[in-house]
Amino acid sequence: SRSGFTSPEELKGVAVGVPKFPSVKEAIKVSRIPFGGGLGVSQVSSASSGEDLAVDVQNLAVGSGYFEFFNIKPLAGRLFDSTLFTDILNGDVTSKPEKEVRWKVVANDDLIRLLNLGMPHEAIGKTLSMKDLFSSIAPSEARTIFLEIIGVVPNLGITSLFAMDPPMYYVFDPSQTDDSPYAITLLKPTDGIDAFHDDLLKMYEDKFPGKKPPRTNSFRNFSRGVMGETIFMSNILLAMTLATICIAAIGIFGLVKVSVSSRTREIGLRKVMGATTQQIFRLLVIQYSKPVLLAAALASVIAFHILVTWLSGYSYRIPMIYILPACLGASFLSLLITWITVGSIGIKTARAKPVQVLRYE
Repeated sequence: SRSGFTSPEELKGVAVGVPKFPSVKEAIKVSRIPFGGGLGVSQVSSASSGEDLAVDVQNLAVGSGYFEFFNIKPLAGRLFDSTLFTDILNGDVTSKPEKEVRWKVVANDDLIRLLNLGMPHEAIGKTLSMKDLFSSIAPSEARTIFLEIIGVVPNLGITSLFAMDPPMYYVFDPSQTDDSPYAITLLKPTDGIDAFHDDLLKMYEDKFPGKKPPRTNSFRNFSRGVMGETIFMSNILLAMTLATICIAAIGIFGLVKVSVSSRTREIGLRKVMGATTQQIFRLLVIQYSKPVLLAAALASVIAFHILVTWLSGYSYRIPMIYILPACLGASFLSLLITWITVGSIGIKTARAKPVQVLRYE
């Protein structure tokens, strides 16, 4: 975080020292936090597709190892190479007198699709264009920036928890990341976040005595903060589900108890006529399983619709087909509860002697 520092020396010391901590497995620097939104937006058009298309895209300046940090491999082409001078963003275009500027970019799959550039491998080498409206007062005098696609990557899925990654392109600009003390550091701890906090506190005690370390946050805590309401609602629904199952089991038990008690003479007559205990038990189970199956079928349809609607609010979710086994499992659970309840009452009545049952009034 850039906030919380009282001097440039403190900021630079943290930026340089943190990646060297024993508790840090891997670290990269970015100009902005890639998740949670807030990235730069510009309008890009295709200069080589032959169609008059323009889309609003987000952009992010990255440094060395950005895609490797997130274990992202290109769908086509290549990633940025720090040894190639042509891959490095050619400085601040606002201070350049040239009318045209050319950048090497890595585009995400969504940008290729929206601009109708074909398959990822077909987009390699094609050029996009946009107007640099930030470098001149009059839009008619704005410089043109050409973006040559050198690689295509899949959507990273880290921009937002609830929305698909927007069309994006990445530029390789070490001046905003690797070489900037004001860049944001993303890191992977080796032994958990607590060990990192201990190293950070020790560094401050040695180099900046009397000062408090800057605030840090883990992606897990960030996700929990964003998903806090959803997690709370899921816990409430889980508690309500368990309570509903208990109430339903009690209701089924009472219903079966009253029904079997009223059919005691019928069960006795069936035994006198030669019915076995297994046949009477099967009769009771089938009779009470039919309404439960009907209720489970209706509940599964309603639950499937509700779950599909709820999951549609998340861009990165489990496949919808997984909902079907969950509904089938819930139906089987309701049947199992019914069988256990009916069995615990019906088996006792079915085993009773006909002479004792026929005396029942």
